[in-house]
Amino acid sequence: MKQYYYANGDQQLGPFTFQELQSKNLGRDTYVWYEGLSDWTRAGDLPELSVLFQAPAAPAPERPPLQQSTPPPANSGYQNPRNQAQNQGRHQQQYNQPSGLKPKTWLVESILVTVLCCPPSGIVGIIYASQVDSKWAQGDDLGAQKSSDNAKLWVMLSLGLSILFGIFVILSAISGGF
Repeated sequence: MKQYYYANGDQQLGPFTFQELQSKNLGRDTYVWYEGLSDWTRAGDLPELSVLFQAPAAPAPERPPLQQSTPPPANSGYQNPRNQAQNQGRHQQQYNQPSGLKPKTWLVESILVTVLCCPPSGIVGIIYASQVDSKWAQGDDLGAQKSSDNAKLWVMLSLGLSILFGIFVILSAISGGF
């Protein structure tokens, strides 16, 4: 199923199915992108979206149209994190095309380490893990990846602390400390 993204002012929103896109009140000048499309294109220039701009049969409630967006730059593809520092000095808006693979959330692992061994650090992992899906849904690939990486870090930290504590308990029992 085709997933659409669109630019609203300085925001990139998506993914949306065609049915969801119909409720977004897009203008002909709103820039749209989907996988397989070489670059961001005005919605009015895409034949499959022409039904969005036909006059409705019955008058619908008046909603203000979305902000007219400026065209995303031609090199608006996925930004490699290694090149991100180079791109931060630019003053124009950058739109990232989704990379296609949602990062792992680490939510299950965070919950398990919270319940089984390390509640304080596990809770931090849960917080980061819960941010992955919402950032991904907003089209923030890099933010979703960063939240995933942070959740993984806290899960691994919790496991490491648990293992160290287990070794300490075993050594104490062997040496007669308990």
